[in-house]
Amino acid sequence: MSRTFPAKILMFGEYTILFGSPALAVPIRNFTSKWEYSDAPHPSHVHLQNLLQYLKREQCTFLDLRAFERALQKGLLFDTSIPIGYGAGSSGSVSAAVLKKFGLSKSENLLKVRKELRYIENHFHGNSSGMDPLVSYFAKPVLINEEKEVHLIDKIDWTADCTFFLIDTLRSRTTAPLVAAFKERIQDEAYLAELKSVLVPDVRKAIDHLQEKKWAALFDSMHDISMFQFKHFKSMIMPNFHDLWFKGLTSELFKLKLCGAGGGGFILGMAPDYIAAKKEMRGFKLSKIII
Repeated sequence: MSRTFPAKILMFGEYTILFGSPALAVPIRNFTSKWEYSDAPHPSHVHLQNLLQYLKREQCTFLDLRAFERALQKGLLFDTSIPIGYGAGSSGSVSAAVLKKFGLSKSENLLKVRKELRYIENHFHGNSSGMDPLVSYFAKPVLINEEKEVHLIDKIDWTADCTFFLIDTLRSRTTAPLVAAFKERIQDEAYLAELKSVLVPDVRKAIDHLQEKKWAALFDSMHDISMFQFKHFKSMIMPNFHDLWFKGLTSELFKLKLCGAGGGGFILGMAPDYIAAKKEMRGFKLSKIII
C-alpha cells in the first residue's frame, strides 16, 4: 500500500515567528496525498514534469532524477486532496513525497532532510523554510523554538475536553501579499512594540499549554490571541467572518484564530464542546481536525 503524506496546519506562530516567538505546525489527516499510477491524463502530470525539469536545471544531486523521469513515463501521478492556496502544505506534501520516493541517501537526519526539502520546495515558493514538507515527510509535529532550532515532537492527542476544528472560508489566498502588507504595518513602532509585548508571549504560552495538555489554560490563550488578531489583524480576516469571530470572543463556546497567513484558506477554531459550538456556526463549513 502506498504511503500517504498528510496535510499540515500552522497552529501557532503565524507572523510572530518573525520576532522570536516559537511556532508549531502539526500534520492532519483531513487531507492527504499519495503516489499512484495511471495511463489516463491527470492534472499532476504537468506539475511533476515541471518539477523534474527544475531539478534538472538546478543539477540536483540527492535525488535519482532518472528514476523520477522513468516513473513519470510509466504514468506516475500525485493523488492529493489537499486544497491549494489554503496554507495546508500542498506543495510541502509533494516535496516530501518526491524526497521519500527518489531520495538517494534515505537519511533521517533532521537538518539534512530539511535542507533537501527546502531545495525541492523552492520550485514552488522561491524561498522555502522547509517546515511544511518536514511535517509531511515525518508525519510529526514540528516545533521551531525561540533559538530558531527545529525539533520533531510527539503527536499531541486531543481529549474530550478539547476539540480543534477548521472553518473553510471557501477562498484560496496567496501568502506573499499578506506578508508584505504585514511587514509594511510593522514599520509603526508602537504597533510593533505591542505585538512583541502582547502577542508573542501569548503564542509562547499557547504552545506550552498545548504540549502540557492544559486545555483550560490553552482556551484562555486562544481567547487572548483571537482578541489581538481581531483588533490588529482584522484586514486578514474575511469580512463575512467578523461577526462569527466576535461571537467567539463574547462567549465560552469557541475561539477562532488565523490558520497561517489569513486572508482566506482555513480559520482555526477551538471548542470545549464541539457539538454545542457547531450549533452556533450553522451555515459555515466546519470539520474537526483529525491527527
